[in-house]
Amino acid sequence: MKNFLIVGSGGREASISKKIAETGILFAVMSHMNSTIIEACTKSGGDFLVGDIYDAEKISAYAESNCIDIAIVNNDNILYHGITDVLISRGIPVFGPT
Repeated sequence: MKNFLIVGSGGREASISKKIAETGILFAVMSHMNSTIIEACTKSGGDFLVGDIYDAEKISAYAESNCIDIAIVNNDNILYHGITDVLISRGIPVFGPT
């Protein structure tokens, strides 16, 4: 099974999380507790972190410590803060624009 990281806590991330939890292990970084994402993480055997979703160093460290195979970033504000660029520079593949 692959380890996935989703960054964000909105409705899009919740929908994606539910699907990922069916076939992979889900980890999430959220700005606030989203019960759907938390349930998906727990169901899949993953984990979650609640904190600053714009802190690229913290997100990258979390991804590395959980051996993330692919990260999913699609929230416009998170993209604007360059999270995908930092993850890619650390060797973590990202589904989302730079």
